[in-house]
Amino acid sequence: MLTPKAFKRKATRRIHRYQQGVLERACAQYMAKDEITAADRRRLLELYSLTTFTFQQKRKDKKQRNKESRLAVIEANLSPEEAANPARVKEVYDDIMFCNILYGSNSQDYFSFQFEKLTHKGRKLYITNRNRHEFYRSFNNQNYRRYLDMKPESYRRFTPFYGRDLVIFYDEEDRDAFREFVAKHPKFIYKPMESSGGHGVVMIDARKFTSVDDLFDILMSTGTGVAEELIVQREELAHFHPASVNSVRLVSFLNGDNDIEILWTFLRIGMGGGITDNTSGGGMGAMIDPETGIIKAPGRDVDGKQYVFHPDTGAQIVGFQLPEWDKAVQMARDMARLIPEMKVIGWDLAYSDRGWVIVEGNSHPQCMAPQVTELPGKKYLYEKVLNYVNESK
Repeated sequence: MLTPKAFKRKATRRIHRYQQGVLERACAQYMAKDEITAADRRRLLELYSLTTFTFQQKRKDKKQRNKESRLAVIEANLSPEEAANPARVKEVYDDIMFCNILYGSNSQDYFSFQFEKLTHKGRKLYITNRNRHEFYRSFNNQNYRRYLDMKPESYRRFTPFYGRDLVIFYDEEDRDAFREFVAKHPKFIYKPMESSGGHGVVMIDARKFTSVDDLFDILMSTGTGVAEELIVQREELAHFHPASVNSVRLVSFLNGDNDIEILWTFLRIGMGGGITDNTSGGGMGAMIDPETGIIKAPGRDVDGKQYVFHPDTGAQIVGFQLPEWDKAVQMARDMARLIPEMKVIGWDLAYSDRGWVIVEGNSHPQCMAPQVTELPGKKYLYEKVLNYVNESK
């Protein structure tokens, strides 16, 4: 027999599930419409408030942090005059909340995709922070994600394509292997075991530490990781921004004919002396024609600013021909066939002194850069993949 407290908790969960279902059905109804009215917006926000009210007390701290985060993004993107106007801030905040509920966009999506300038029809075209994960769960067998997300598994599966040394360290037993690696490569790249977006990636010079053992202890104190030999990129790509390895992101789709389609591809270029090249880490993306390997549009950063020439080096971006492009595409095709359970994969490839090599594969590639650099949104491509997946079941 349930205690009064347990009964209340169970009833609360049932109410929440019911309210969540109502909200989801309303979202589906509105997504099918061509236009959204002011009354539609009010109703959706009211439904969202009802859905979250049930767990409001438990989620109070998290909601406050989310609100502060949204307000910080708003302040960074509005003019000083607008940011000082409470009515204007509330208007934008409410619209961000509405877009989060209906389209799954977060605050950065809202400004990067210029949602404030788009109608409902335009906003529906974008792959957002939330719906991209929903797509990937439908496309890809999640049991095989580890071959891409876990660095050791990825290295074992794609060893011939790495073209460089690396060492994986889990515990004290890996100390000797780390010593041998550092003896050959005193300057190397360190990556946490599960990293993405360039987070936690640092360049380390072991010669600046008291000893290799001290360095090993420091790295182990932060958790397991991977030490990789530096990729020495050729001048053809280094001239854009020498401090970073400027890599190609190529998103592949394995279709029913066992053929690999390229959904999109772009060159990621670092800026400001940073060692990472992705847009979330301060770099830019420039769309590549997948057939020719020629950059077909100006580079854009996460704020949508365009670059025909690199702001640091002056190198021309538009019209650049990627070297040995056919080999880069073939490498992505070969790797995609090694893991057919994952239909859509984002491959990061670098052009090194040993030719094209894999930097890493991504089971949930972000969709910010291609949708910022080349308008409109790319959701139609993922809907095409989803239709194929559903038909093949």
